[in-house]
Amino acid sequence: MVEGEIIPRLFQSHSQAVARPYRPDKPLGMESAKGFVQTILSKNPDTLTAIVATMRAERMSDDTIYADLLAPAARLLIELWQDDDVSYTEVTIGLGRLQQLVRSLAGSTPYNGESDPMSRSALFAPCPGEQQTFGFFMIEELFRWSGWRTWIETSSTKDELVANVRCHWFDMLCLGVSRSGNFEDVDATIKSVRRASRNRDIFVLVNGRPFIERPETLAAVGADAFASCGAEALHVVDKALRSVAAE
Repeated sequence: MVEGEIIPRLFQSHSQAVARPYRPDKPLGMESAKGFVQTILSKNPDTLTAIVATMRAERMSDDTIYADLLAPAARLLIELWQDDDVSYTEVTIGLGRLQQLVRSLAGSTPYNGESDPMSRSALFAPCPGEQQTFGFFMIEELFRWSGWRTWIETSSTKDELVANVRCHWFDMLCLGVSRSGNFEDVDATIKSVRRASRNRDIFVLVNGRPFIERPETLAAVGADAFASCGAEALHVVDKALRSVAAE
């Protein structure tokens, strides 16, 4: 009940824009984000909370903190990991601390690439008949932090997924799988999505413990890649799409 009902509702509530008077803020430069990342990697969570609390006390809007500080910091952490400048453990802890900060910004409007026509788009959905874990929602949120336009389905049928990709352009589908005996359904779903997708080159990423336990099944279900967490997913997808764009 917690994972299938309560958490999805919390995320839907979290992702809804909250109307409030416009208050222009002085934009935070990239140096602020870089300094914040160093604090994330070297200080305890209380220090990070104090920094954000000070900004809010100075009447900086939550949107500015999110879009100009937290979202760039998340992207920088991923880049540091991709360049082997920080370890997997460090980037995982850092992203966890950022997630805690996001939840502390009550009433904030999450950053999203919706306003950028050049941003990539992704659909996140459980394989039909399954319910997703908290970690799956974390992956979607991390993509959103990184400037992607994201849509997340808490539950959907194969026909609904097919209709979604037929009507809307997606660069990527992230399909969550939690049941080990569900590989035939995963294969059928991915084939149907590829046939119907407006983007004939849609990148299909799968997530879930069954692929950790049986990595050889990745090819069997027709997916392009597997990722166990948000950091790995961003790295895998970004590398693949950059390679396609370079061809």
